Amino acid sequence: MRRTLSFSAAIAIVVCSAGPAPADDFADCVGKSPDPSIRGCSNLLKQEWRSSEFLGAVYLKRGGSYSRIGQYDRAIADYDKAIILGARLVPALTDRGAAYLAKGQYDRAIADYDKAIKLNPRNVQGHTGRGLSYQLSGQHDKAIADFSEAIPFGPRYSFLYFNRAMAYEKIGQSDKAISDYQQMLKINPHNQSSMAALKRLGAAP
Repeated sequence: MRRTLSFSAAIAIVVCSAGPAPADDFADCVGKSPDPSIRGCSNLLKQEWRSSEFLGAVYLKRGGSYSRIGQYDRAIADYDKAIILGARLVPALTDRGAAYLAKGQYDRAIADYDKAIKLNPRNVQGHTGRGLSYQLSGQHDKAIADFSEAIPFGPRYSFLYFNRAMAYEKIGQSDKAISDYQQMLKINPHNQSSMAALKRLGAAP
C-alpha cells in the first residue's frame, strides 16, 4: 500500500534539493499569516518537482489560507485539486465542507462531511461541520445526532454542548437543552450566551 507523505515531509524534499529561496517559500507557506502563506504556497507550486503528495499538501494549505480571508471560491478550487490528487483526503474534504458551509451551501457541505466521516468515523471536524450544516438548514434531529457523535471524541469542546443545546431547544426538549448549557458552563464558566439561555429557560445558575 502506498504511503502518503505528511505536508512537511512532502515539501521538505523540495526544500532540501532546491536551496534557500524555496526554503523561504516553505516558511511562508506553512506560516499563520494568510497573505504570505498564499504567496509562499503559490511559489512552491511552481517548483519543478511534482509529486502528488507535494501538490496535494500545498493546495490544501493554500486553500486554508484563502478560507481564512474569506475567499471561499478560491479555497474550494484548491481543495478540489487536493482531493483529485488524493493527498490528505480527509482534511481536504472537511476543509472544503467548511468552505461550503461558510457560503451557505449546506447540501454540498453535508456531502463532503459524509465522505470524510466514511473515511474516518472518529472525525470530530466531520461530525461537527455536518452537525452545523444540519442545524443551519433546520434539520435539528440530525444536528443533535452529529454533535452527540462528536462529543466523545472532543469532550472538552464546549461549543458542541452549546450547539446541541440550541438544537434541543428548537425541538422543544428543554430539559436536555438545560443540561447541555450547564455542561457548557462547567467547561467555560463565563460563557454569557449559555447563562442567558439558562435564564430564558428558567434555570439560571
